[in-house]
Amino acid sequence: MLARSAARVQEIGIRLSLGASRRRIVRQLLTEGFVLALGAGALGIGVAYELPFVILRVMGGSSASFPFRVAVDGVVLGYAILLAGMSAIAFAFAPALHATRREVASALSQREGASTSRFPLRGVLLGVQVAVSVILLVSAGLLVRGAQRQSTSFDPASPSTT
Repeated sequence: MLARSAARVQEIGIRLSLGASRRRIVRQLLTEGFVLALGAGALGIGVAYELPFVILRVMGGSSASFPFRVAVDGVVLGYAILLAGMSAIAFAFAPALHATRREVASALSQREGASTSRFPLRGVLLGVQVAVSVILLVSAGLLVRGAQRQSTSFDPASPSTT
């Protein structure tokens, strides 16, 4: 969202010069953020429905050997929608405010890549995003590797013998 708003500085400057209010432009950018977040949330819900079957195919087992039941119910759907909405607000509101904060003349004369020095938080946010992505990828890889090594005859009711 930060990169998109930085790339659209001239467009936003033109809209402001034509008479659009700052509130209207922020509302448009928030709407775009909501559409993006809800689309990602819908994709995540679709993955959650199919994830047990994908794991079984990766492990080479059948549906009878899956050791636990995974269900996506109303609570999970509500939580996913709420999380998508909150992430849209959190990650679309700051870039929208930042993009509309400029004066019209400086926004129209500015080139696309020149705004990086005016927003120092961008580097921190990019570093955090890369770090979280690496952590999630490593964790997912370890989860799949551990699931492949796990015995498929797991019975949670039987006591373990250690």
